[in-house]
Amino acid sequence: SPQHMPTITLQVGQCGNQLGQEFWKLAHSASQLHGEGHDDGPLHAHQEFFRGGKARCLLIDTEPKVVNGVLSQDKHGLFDRAHCFAGQSGRGNNWAFGYRQLSVSAEGGAGAARPHLP
Repeated sequence: SPQHMPTITLQVGQCGNQLGQEFWKLAHSASQLHGEGHDDGPLHAHQEFFRGGKARCLLIDTEPKVVNGVLSQDKHGLFDRAHCFAGQSGRGNNWAFGYRQLSVSAEGGAGAARPHLP
């Protein structure tokens, strides 16, 4: 069978993290339902999407509230705190402020992603 590259997802902002949280719940349920490590199409996704039982994802936000909320609701231990990047202050729905501060957040998110890339 062909080698598959692992997939790493980036969950950015409140919407990205909340959607990602639901995605990982479904992915975990599917892997439990069908068994882990099958090498037949979608079932092979467990190895592509999980490592050591943890989701291959980075949680990124400009404030810790959303990331901490995802972690606190993580009933299956899918998320690794070492794969989370959260700033200390949000953007308060202020587009201009968010745009000006984006470079600082992007650098932190890129730094968090580097160890997980091939």
